[in-house]
Amino acid sequence: MVILKQVRLVNWYAFNHNTFPIGRFTLIMGRNGSGKSVILDAIRYGAFGDTAFNKSTDTQGKRTLSTYTRGFMDATSNTYMRPADKYPTLTTHIALEYYDDSAMVPFILGTLIETDSKNTVKTWRYVLEGKTMQDVSHTIKENGTERPKTREELKKEWKVRFMGNEEGLEAFMQMTGLNMTKLQVQTFLKKIRGILTYNPKSRIEQFIKESVLEPREIRFDPLVQSMERIDRLNGELSQIEREIGDLEAVTDASAAFEKSEAIVRRDDIMNAYKDYHNLDDEITGLAKKQSRSASRCGN
Repeated sequence: MVILKQVRLVNWYAFNHNTFPIGRFTLIMGRNGSGKSVILDAIRYGAFGDTAFNKSTDTQGKRTLSTYTRGFMDATSNTYMRPADKYPTLTTHIALEYYDDSAMVPFILGTLIETDSKNTVKTWRYVLEGKTMQDVSHTIKENGTERPKTREELKKEWKVRFMGNEEGLEAFMQMTGLNMTKLQVQTFLKKIRGILTYNPKSRIEQFIKESVLEPREIRFDPLVQSMERIDRLNGELSQIEREIGDLEAVTDASAAFEKSEAIVRRDDIMNAYKDYHNLDDEITGLAKKQSRSASRCGN
């Protein structure tokens, strides 16, 4: 079985340089606009070349390759995170790390997207066999600023062959064991879209009731309230634990002080006892001297 292990995005919408671990079951969660569907679109385009992107939750603009690479921000003002006047030519990376558990080898299927000043995009694909994300770098620091490595730089560094989009996707299919005709690919993509599509208007409660839970009446409001109470209790418990820690610190300091005080008192008593014996010996000695002196005077 071929398993997706990691995803790396460089200059893909708001992800300037991020690597995400992927497991057999992966939950991508967050508020609307946090980038969940952006990651799903990157995986779909990187793995299958699918451009039927998810709908945006916070802008009215249509998502395209160039709006993703440029980092489209606002449809009304037509603003971008990486505008053409500042970045005439732009390089974007989508790297997918896989592991073939039958052959026990990792490999990377990489997608490099070049965007010119007119927002025309060109996609290149490459395969790195036996490599993981830890083995390769898609960025470089230049004058204290991090930037993505270009196709020419990677060709020279990795000695890898960059393929066109269609040839690259065929190679990707072979590497992942998906040997299908073009018609089968289209059918497959429709299924993938159903799996990797995020609809912000969908009713999550309805999905959970219909697809996850047993067919019986479920009220979510009490569950949400219970979770909120649990969160509050956890916060109070954390505060109590901090206060207990402070009290233990005070108790330890007090015990240490009492121990030191007892040692000082013991030393004072021993010194006083020693002084008492010294004085007693001195008095006894003086008394003996006085007695001898009196005896001599009597004689």
